[in-house]
Amino acid sequence: MDALQPDNLNSFGERGKPESILVITDGAPDDPDAVEDILVRATLNSYLMTQADDICITIVQIGDDIMATSWLEGLADRLMAKGARYNIVDVLPCKEFLAAAILKIFPHE
Repeated sequence: MDALQPDNLNSFGERGKPESILVITDGAPDDPDAVEDILVRATLNSYLMTQADDICITIVQIGDDIMATSWLEGLADRLMAKGARYNIVDVLPCKEFLAAAILKIFPHE
C-alpha cells in the first residue's frame, strides 16, 4: 500500500501529477485477494484518486507460471467486479513488453 501513497503533492497537500507504478513479477502473489482488495480500495480513496489516470500500475510477468498468468489475465475484470471505480492495472507478458521495447528502439520504417 505504501507504493500507492502520492509522491507528488500540490500546495494544498493534494495529489499533484499522475503516477505510474511498474511491477515485475515471476509469479502470483501469496495472498491474491489481499492484493485485489488494496487495489480496489485505492481506486475508491479520493485522496489517492480523483480521476482515472491518477495511478497506473503496469505489471510485467516474466517466466511462464500458469497460475500467475491466469491470475494476471483476469485481474482487471476482478477489480471492477469487486467495485473498483477505475481500471488502474495493465498487464503485459514479458514477451509483449520486450516486443514493445524493441519496436521503440528499432521502429518499422
